[in-house]
Amino acid sequence: MRYRVWCKNKNEWEKDDCFLLPNGTLLFHQHRNNFVEANMNNHIVEQATGVNDKKGVLIYEGDVLLVHDTTEYEVCFGAY
Repeated sequence: MRYRVWCKNKNEWEKDDCFLLPNGTLLFHQHRNNFVEANMNNHIVEQATGVNDKKGVLIYEGDVLLVHDTTEYEVCFGAY
């Protein structure tokens, strides 16, 4: 699975290597074998859907899609 991580503090997507553990812990790769646990209050993890939009860009949870140029839908997993 692919994920992307939004940093609320920096107001941008994380560029560093991140690892999401099965228990939901997010780790950032610092250097060599050094990993630091992220503060999940400052980050939003979004999962890729595996589907690309019409421009070939991978669609992630949280993306807003414009359907038939009239209606917007937010992509989400789970209960609605």
